[in-house]
Amino acid sequence: MDTRLLGFEWQGKYFPERYLPFGFRTAPYLFNLFAAVYHWILANNLKSQGMQSEVIHYLDDFLIVLPAHGNPNQYSRLFTEICE
Repeated sequence: MDTRLLGFEWQGKYFPERYLPFGFRTAPYLFNLFAAVYHWILANNLKSQGMQSEVIHYLDDFLIVLPAHGNPNQYSRLFTEICE
């Protein structure tokens, strides 16, 4: 593959490409695998902490449906912690 050719040199430093361009045939498939794993981790963490919710993802977009009495900050904090 020519991914080693994707990047640029500036002021003597080389900056390689570090994302999956959607021009690559396998990029959506690979990214969806990553999103599916993150979805699973998030859903299991929410469940283990007793938080009721429904997690849905489509490529890089996540929808988390919370109960009316839930604390959105608690869910947001967990989402951010898992991302980090």
